[in-house]
Amino acid sequence: MAAPAEPGGSRWDARAGRFARLTAELDADADPLVGAVRAALRPEDTLLDAGAGAGRYTIPLAAAARHVTAVEPSGGMRASLASAVAARGLSNVTIVPGTWQEAEVEPHDVVLCSHVLYFVPDAVPFLEKVDRHARRACFVYLRVDARDKPIFPLWREVWGEERTPEPGFVDLYNLLFSIGIRPNVRLAPMERGTHYDDLDDAIAQTREALTLPPDDHQHDARIRAYLAERLQPADGRLAFPSYLQTAIIWWEKD
Repeated sequence: MAAPAEPGGSRWDARAGRFARLTAELDADADPLVGAVRAALRPEDTLLDAGAGAGRYTIPLAAAARHVTAVEPSGGMRASLASAVAARGLSNVTIVPGTWQEAEVEPHDVVLCSHVLYFVPDAVPFLEKVDRHARRACFVYLRVDARDKPIFPLWREVWGEERTPEPGFVDLYNLLFSIGIRPNVRLAPMERGTHYDDLDDAIAQTREALTLPPDDHQHDARIRAYLAERLQPADGRLAFPSYLQTAIIWWEKD
């Protein structure tokens, strides 16, 4: 599995508000990953969330575990997570700064890693550390389909070549087998793709996804036309028609 960059830094700090909103809007009772991890947790268990972001899964799972440790490299994401923890009066959550690779934490009963591996240059030591730090079970959540798939035609127009797809479920499944882990898998529809406040927000996020320089606006008219033709109203915002799947990948320890 190859990946573009580590999941920390100003890029993620700038997205913290958006991720905090997604955390607040999550329907935990309907979320497939929350349901799967809840079913595996016992009241006396500890849970380790490797790459917790703004707390999308730390927050709803805190009630099902004795203690949750959330490891997160982005300062903006940690601030949003700390705010959510305080707002909900949670006393059993510890936030650890740093990437998973550099974090010094004790083993926990269950380890969770959601939507992080896309950004990890060397997945093998990352996964081996996940496995070592789980006393009973590991859960990894990953997209089956690339999140940016709806804009692949735009990428081809802008850059004159095909978009290199992000690492996904098939890559991870084969990689786990190669290091001696035989995981269980359940595919689930992604609860929502990327939602946009309005067309201008969609254009801004699409420019970012296309890695266009801030001062390069030569493609803006084409981007606007492309999005206006394809985006649909969804929950008071705009979104591409839903088609994404995610994979819940888990294995139990002997």
